[in-house]
Amino acid sequence: MSENYISCKAENGSINISEEVISAMVRTAVTEVEGVAGISNTTTGEIAELIGIKSMSKGITVQIIDDTVKVDVIILVRYGCNIAVSYTHLTLPT
Repeated sequence: MSENYISCKAENGSINISEEVISAMVRTAVTEVEGVAGISNTTTGEIAELIGIKSMSKGITVQIIDDTVKVDVIILVRYGCNIAVSYTHLTLPT
């Protein structure tokens, strides 16, 4: 994951939040949703793990474009759970 940051500059200083921090917050929030069994990995991430590259953001893609944050998450839904209900708990209204 590249080192992109969300920056908020004020008179007294600035705050920078990295994609890794956003990814960690998303991981925590998503795993608390009822019906979500876990976060899946992409094939690229699996290959990276095989060669010894560890990443906390596996299964989560964070893009920071202008002042907008876009997050994609690959989830595993528990057997017997309603996928549509889990989806509605995970999405924000637009």
